[in-house]
Order: sequence, then C-alpha cells, then structure tokens
Amino acid sequence: MGHYLGECFLAASASNTLAPSALDAAFAPSGVRVLQTIFVPDDEVCLYLFESDSLERVRQASAAAGISIDRLHPVEPTLHDATPADLLELAKQAGTEPERR
Repeated sequence: MGHYLGECFLAASASNTLAPSALDAAFAPSGVRVLQTIFVPDDEVCLYLFESDSLERVRQASAAAGISIDRLHPVEPTLHDATPADLLELAKQAGTEPERR
C-alpha cells in the first residue's frame, strides 16, 4: 500500500465535511483509507493523507466522494509518524525483519 497527499480548496463553511465518520463512509467502498486530514482555515486549504494501492484509485475514490483534489502526490511516511506495524512492514521490505523471540 502506498501513501498519497491530496490538497484541495475547501471553504471554511464546508469544513463540516471533514468529520472522520463522513470520510470513512465516503471512501470505504473504494478500499482507500483517509489516514489524516488537516484543514487550514486561513488559506481555505485541506490536506488529506490517503493509503491506497494506487494514485489513480485515490483520484477515483475522491471524485466519487465529491472531493475535488487539486494536487495529489505519492509521499513516504517518516519514521516518527510510523506505527509499530509500519516499522515492521518497512523492515520486511528492506529484508531486515527482526527475529521473533
């Protein structure tokens, strides 16, 4: 699974659409997960961190959810944001999975 950062214009009056339950319901059928949203009211910008198997799937799911993503980029998670499961997956990908005790 990859991570993608989406950016879109979002008027302050529409910020109620950012409720986690509403986003989860909108994206659940697509298999795309919304991991984080950051709303910057002064700039009327919303940033979404998605997890999906492809950038195109994020585009399609966003459109189906009625979210107009202006910019979408693949991103790499940083270690300070990583969960233990993320760290284990990164170790597996690098071929350095820790030994089980």
